[in-house]
Amino acid sequence: MNKQEIIKRVEGIEQRLTSLQITMELLAKHTEVIQVVTTDDLYSLNLPTDALIKCWDKAINGHYLLESTNDIAFNTSEVLSSICDEELYELKSIIKDVMEFDL
Repeated sequence: MNKQEIIKRVEGIEQRLTSLQITMELLAKHTEVIQVVTTDDLYSLNLPTDALIKCWDKAINGHYLLESTNDIAFNTSEVLSSICDEELYELKSIIKDVMEFDL
């Protein structure tokens, strides 16, 4: 495999990681605007105790799931951004330097 093919592969990886980073960023943005039923919402509905008990854990779990999804998406987006913007750029520069050195 020659160095041009290596650079093309690195650029392909960079494009796929950038696409994944944008997807994670969009997911993080969407989870910021999603509203879930909170325990306060349930309590304010004056539901019978048995109905309240059925929904209580679901409301808590939904809230935690939403927070976790948002945190994961945001952190993944940040890491992928760093990989694409810094590390792959540096790798391509090193490969290009090696190519020039070999000429």
